[in-house]
Amino acid sequence: TYCSSFVGALPSVGMAAAGACRRQGAAALVGQGGAPVLSCGIVGRCAETVAGAPPSIGCQLSQRRWDTSPYRRVHVLTFANVNKATWPMQGSLGWKPRWARERPLPFDLLSEEQRHSRAPSLQLAEGGQAGVELLTQRLLANLNVLPSETLALVHRSRVTVNGHLQSMDRWISPEDHVSVNGHDLSELADLTLFMHKPVGYTLTEEDPLRRPSYSSLLPDRTLLVRPAGRLDLGSSGLLLLTNRRTLVEAMSPGSGLSATFVIHLRAPLDRVQLRRLQEPDAYGACGPPESVEEGLDAGTGTPAVRIVHRGARPVELREALARVGSPGAVSGGICCVRLGPLSLEELRLEEPGAIRPTAAAELEALLAAAVAARGALTAAPSGEVDRGWDTGSHGNTGSGREATHI
Repeated sequence: TYCSSFVGALPSVGMAAAGACRRQGAAALVGQGGAPVLSCGIVGRCAETVAGAPPSIGCQLSQRRWDTSPYRRVHVLTFANVNKATWPMQGSLGWKPRWARERPLPFDLLSEEQRHSRAPSLQLAEGGQAGVELLTQRLLANLNVLPSETLALVHRSRVTVNGHLQSMDRWISPEDHVSVNGHDLSELADLTLFMHKPVGYTLTEEDPLRRPSYSSLLPDRTLLVRPAGRLDLGSSGLLLLTNRRTLVEAMSPGSGLSATFVIHLRAPLDRVQLRRLQEPDAYGACGPPESVEEGLDAGTGTPAVRIVHRGARPVELREALARVGSPGAVSGGICCVRLGPLSLEELRLEEPGAIRPTAAAELEALLAAAVAARGALTAAPSGEVDRGWDTGSHGNTGSGREATHI
């Protein structure tokens, strides 16, 4: 009776009392009008609960139903579960193995010499012995990859020998047919492409941040070809994709091959900044530039500067602009328009993301320019390397800024 009258007066407290009585084994009933009525055999304890502090009502943890759980089929012996890669021999914590059928390269990607001399037998790389060798050694001799990456290709089940998928390194003979991602290794060894890399594309095959990669611009993403050039994530321009070691060395910054960069600036350079940008101290250990010319961009009319340098990369150019006191380049405003004798305009790669195969004459001109540049560096005295830089022939000094278009 005490509980019923108290609960009828205070409905909110009555619900708390109902919860307390439910924990004690009592039955909670609801009468007419929505007023709760308690039938409790433990009147004293119920009165103490209502008169004192409000009780703490605990909630029961409920588990998801088994038929709606994402792990309801982990015990089923499916193909994915049975053939799941195990770390470290057949898989990794960051990637899964990929399978690909054996298929030839697109015919238009091969050079003229390769189109008429495609042989079914595998040709050994230069300097290779006509005997048995490890599978990773042949991959290292024919691809532009590191020794650790060759073993990763095998462990990731991306290499086949005579049509059989390989997951471990093994000995092979010269007669064995090797394919990577389904492409013949001898064809991949001579594959060379020119690309106009857009801004924001990484130079890695895979990116953990899921940023776009240069491999997404390839006609076939299973083609294993690595970039060689002087670009980075925040720059754009001419990029060479190749597996030939000679071309990779020719495109390196230490080869002496000149590269032309067009930098779109946030603000125009004054005469003092332009003069300091022509000095070798602004570039650190990269040495002086061949030429520095300031002007306006022919398309947008924004202030820009053209720098021809034999060893600088975009990161050194950004540091040089910071040393001279310039606000720097706009986001993605560094573009490599020329590498040695080849330019984006001559190769018809003005559109970002464009890609085309190389010709034999273009590669010969590129290698000849690299050999000449390396010979000039070798013939120069130690400490006085002649880089073709003259303090009196550096374009404009600020007076003809409006008349020059880059």
